[in-house]
Amino acid sequence: MKRQTLDPEIEALHNRQLTAEELAAFLANPVTDAEVASTLELVDWFVRRYPTARARFAYNRRAYARAVARSTLPLRTPAR
Repeated sequence: MKRQTLDPEIEALHNRQLTAEELAAFLANPVTDAEVASTLELVDWFVRRYPTARARFAYNRRAYARAVARSTLPLRTPAR
């Protein structure tokens, strides 16, 4: 399976450091107890549905392939 990477512009955006103001705005909205509970429910369902590491990796490969197929982001494969 080929590893795909993002376009350099998208990768730079992904890897940029937040400013102090951006971080403060993010931290001003803490995660709620309801969000934590919802996330834990999803994790519980996921590990029951995909009980082994092999099953989880297989799911991730399929989900990644679907996301790439639907994406309009410029993707590139690494140079050989």
